[in-house]
Amino acid sequence: MEVNSTTTTILSRVTFRDVIWLFPPAFTLHVLEEWSRFTRWAKRYASPLFTQREYNTIHVVGIIASLLSTLIVWRFPNRAVVFVFFAFIFATSVFFNTLFHAGATVVTHEYCPGVTTARYYGQVTGFKISSASVQISYALRIIPS
Repeated sequence: MEVNSTTTTILSRVTFRDVIWLFPPAFTLHVLEEWSRFTRWAKRYASPLFTQREYNTIHVVGIIASLLSTLIVWRFPNRAVVFVFFAFIFATSVFFNTLFHAGATVVTHEYCPGVTTARYYGQVTGFKISSASVQISYALRIIPS
């Protein structure tokens, strides 16, 4: 029972500005899951022209974007910044990436590299960050936009 009480106490102190930092490492873990296998999978099912260099470029930019966007939201948690983050960075990265990997696995009847971590960061991280954003919704109403 003590663990639940301690966990509840710790989680009650976690703010949106804390939990938002789950996004960059979760995205990076996702990239690491895909890294050695996704290009081969994409060449087989999407385009034989897709290269590891293209994959690396896209995902290094994605990791940098996850870090920068998280830093911006952490530093300036106002309505406009949080909206842009959720609408254009977080939702596309988490929600659509999870749908892509799950759908690709179902359609091809073969493991699509990235589906495991997409599920994790789509469900767990997405839920934690979205839940925390609800907690700050009142605060955002009183922060000038």
